[in-house]
Amino acid sequence: MKPDLDLDSLIQRIREEAARPEYQAIGMPTPATHGADAFVSRAPAGAGHGGAGHRGGASAMPVAASVDELLMAGTDEAFVDQAYRTLLHRAPDTAGRDAMLALLRSGHRRTYVLHVMQGSDEARKVGANLPGMGRLPTVYRAAGKVGRGPLRPIAKAMDRAYSAWRHVRIAVNGVGLRRLNTALRDQDQSLAGIDSTAQAMRGDVKDLRGDLEHLRVDLQTLRDEAQRHHENLASLNTQVADQGQRLAPLPQLAEEYRRELDLLRARINMLHRRTLPVLAAGAPANGQPLAAAPRQDDLPARIDAYYVSFEDAHRGSEEDIRTKLEGYIDHLARIPEAALHKPVVDIGCGRGEWLRLLSENGFTGIGVDLNPDMVARCRTQGLIAHHADALAWLSAQEDESCAAISAFHIVEHLPFEVLFPLVEQAWRVLAPGGVLIMETPNPENVLVGSHTFYHDFSHRNPVTPTSLQFLVGYHGFAVSELLRLSPYPPEARVAENSLAAERINGHFCGPQDYAVIAVKPVAPALHEQPADGPENDATGATA
Repeated sequence: MKPDLDLDSLIQRIREEAARPEYQAIGMPTPATHGADAFVSRAPAGAGHGGAGHRGGASAMPVAASVDELLMAGTDEAFVDQAYRTLLHRAPDTAGRDAMLALLRSGHRRTYVLHVMQGSDEARKVGANLPGMGRLPTVYRAAGKVGRGPLRPIAKAMDRAYSAWRHVRIAVNGVGLRRLNTALRDQDQSLAGIDSTAQAMRGDVKDLRGDLEHLRVDLQTLRDEAQRHHENLASLNTQVADQGQRLAPLPQLAEEYRRELDLLRARINMLHRRTLPVLAAGAPANGQPLAAAPRQDDLPARIDAYYVSFEDAHRGSEEDIRTKLEGYIDHLARIPEAALHKPVVDIGCGRGEWLRLLSENGFTGIGVDLNPDMVARCRTQGLIAHHADALAWLSAQEDESCAAISAFHIVEHLPFEVLFPLVEQAWRVLAPGGVLIMETPNPENVLVGSHTFYHDFSHRNPVTPTSLQFLVGYHGFAVSELLRLSPYPPEARVAENSLAAERINGHFCGPQDYAVIAVKPVAPALHEQPADGPENDATGATA
């Protein structure tokens, strides 16, 4: 005798099978895979819904194809949601969803909930029609009639029996098993694809391991080469250091040779000047050279020749001096346009570096120098130069006749009795807005003030920046700028980061020269008196 069929157990097993993950691949989502928000209506209860729009929505749960598919939903929540979308073509609203779940929890079967939803006014309006309904409406209409009064238990039994019959039919027809087989086949195909991908990845990993091994070999080769280059670099650094030690004395030797060469040049010039009178007088009859005794009256000429050689030896090359002087051109650009056509006078023009620079920049330069050799040297270059005393020459010029006056390394040669009237005359001769430039050794540098200043025998005394600024200001000039120039090279400085080293470098390695840039102020314009001034006042007294 066969055991009785336990319908409740069978239905529960079918539900468990339907809730398994394999069914997710065939469009049976459950609340476990969707959040609770998926079962909340997006529109107020009773609002109209378009079936087509909800069937194709990206976020909507797929509709069921038949009643049997609806009955196999994994959970009651999933069943209610899919029933709403299948029969009413919309997501369940909160109130309707809660009402349908309440029916299920009170003991009613899913077939009864389908009957209730299909019989609603909304279902009739949207034309709900789902294949597989069969006798479901008839059974529940009959149960409804029977369920009034004392026969209500019979109606509940009919609900349970009909629901059980539908699930048994689903089981007998093998719908669940077919879907399970389909899901298994899909899983097999997915696993095959995964296995193929894994096999390809194994090949890629193998290739990567081979590439990594090659990279390791290349890296080791690069390390070996880097080590060799490092050793070669260390060897080169050692050789450079050795060469540096051997070459270190060369600058000092070159400086010594240059000084010796300058001294020889000066001696040759001196000998040349001494022999000129002898050559002019001729040799005696016995062929012996004449011993020309030096004459005192040509001593100034001999000293002038000495200073030409001294300047060539110690002032620097003409290109070096030109480079230092180029910065002063910018100061001349500030001269008012009305005075630009007037000449620029260079007191102590020397070899003419500044005069050439003025000419190249469109200025008319006039040089004044006491040394006739220097003047001749300027004239051979086509420059304007006068052999004259600077103070006397300036005194002979007209008022406001010059655009600028420069005096490079002249101040230190002059006694104050000459320097004072020289600045006074410069004020008179300069046009309003004209520029006075005076450059001189800087005694703020201890080495300059105590040593290098006295290389030149004609130097009288250093002049401090404070005293020279006061002098030009006293005569009415406005000092526009004080330039400190030509510091000692960095290698001469004390290479130490301390306050003591900073002070030593400041006093001993600072600027060797300075320059005062002064401007003759432009007088304010005189304004005409208004027409209603005192002289035109009808009530005022007349002269």
